[in-house]
Amino acid sequence: MGSQAAPKVRYVTGGIGFDEGRASDFPCDENSAAAILRRLKIASRPQAVEESVTLAISARAAALRAEGIDVLSLAAGEPDFAPAPPLEAAAHAFLESGVGRYTATSGTPELRASLAEAAQSGFAAQLTRDNILVTAGTKPAIHIALLALLEPGDEVVVLAPYWVSYPHIVRLAGGVPRIFPCSADNAFVPDFGELERELARPACRVLLVNSPNNPTGRVYSSDELRALHDLCREHDVTILSDEIYAAVTDADTDRAPSPSGFDEGLERTIVFDGLSKSHAVPGWRLGWMIGPPPLIEAAGKLQSQLLGNACAIAQAAALSAFTDESRAATRSMVGAIVERRAHFSKGLEWLPEFELLEPMGAFYAFPAVHDVLERLGIDDTALASRLLVEARVAIVPGTAFGAPGHLRFSLTQGIDVIDEALHRVRAWLDDHLP
Repeated sequence: MGSQAAPKVRYVTGGIGFDEGRASDFPCDENSAAAILRRLKIASRPQAVEESVTLAISARAAALRAEGIDVLSLAAGEPDFAPAPPLEAAAHAFLESGVGRYTATSGTPELRASLAEAAQSGFAAQLTRDNILVTAGTKPAIHIALLALLEPGDEVVVLAPYWVSYPHIVRLAGGVPRIFPCSADNAFVPDFGELERELARPACRVLLVNSPNNPTGRVYSSDELRALHDLCREHDVTILSDEIYAAVTDADTDRAPSPSGFDEGLERTIVFDGLSKSHAVPGWRLGWMIGPPPLIEAAGKLQSQLLGNACAIAQAAALSAFTDESRAATRSMVGAIVERRAHFSKGLEWLPEFELLEPMGAFYAFPAVHDVLERLGIDDTALASRLLVEARVAIVPGTAFGAPGHLRFSLTQGIDVIDEALHRVRAWLDDHLP
């Protein structure tokens, strides 16, 4: 037999599919994953966003644990509590009913009416189910609202520190995020004079507010929210108020204040909420937006093409989310989170190099670590990476939240885990600080 030619091999560049984006030294035949990706000519849109840093770090921590390495993860904002018994019972009952049909795009009428009633106390305007759109989690709710509000090039002011996904969601909706930093020196409250200049820009369309805040735990007061609302009303800017942590404040507060309390016609404010944080069911993907009926109708049209409807099982369970028993379960969880926040703050006595503005809500702590970074000659991203690999503690760098020089600790583990994480960080600092 004659000799056969060796299969054609070429080298690919551009970094697709290879670690750290360096592919030039890797041989690749025409049927390899990298070659296929090159032929697909993937659009520029995915290049405009990055993978969620919190999810990426959590995945890396999980991979290390899978290798047998003892890693403590204080990265993802995923409560470690059990769902309230009424929610679990309602989900089981729905499954046993044998019903698995599509629901109305905007959510079942029963759930929308229930959510309107449950939310009413925080709103100046009278709510009905026409003010509610049920979605598959709060993240798509924010995306859909922006798709309904923005024309290409419209600007969205994002208060920093911000949840890692906000700028990327704005870009995916065709908007331009304008990051407005809020300093720890001012308790993470915006300078209202400077903010007004941002809101007065002709292209400004939306202000994104998150209180209680991820990552800082800051809760805006009623006076601060009134000031934000008044500025937005004066400059014809719509407030998107992410209130996913509104029920996670302190043991004596059912819910943090909202700018919706000052919007008598519900013309200026769109509120986002869900079950993932307050009811410890992040994987159930059940959220909602509350806004004026014309916006809800427009968003519902978009959702009909993007998602269809939220999970029917989660919708059925959510009907039990605001019973006395479910509220009691939330209050119990919040009490435990308040204890963890206080314990972490006291535990920083072991880490005097860290400076913490004590959180008032949510389940995060966001200490500044400028002294450590200066002494080591690195940034917060490098510090978080080294703490993961060398101290075996997963923490998210502040740069991911638009606040370099900080670290975010997610207090979603028990006090014993928090203590061990702090001890590991202390030991690492003792070994490495000059």
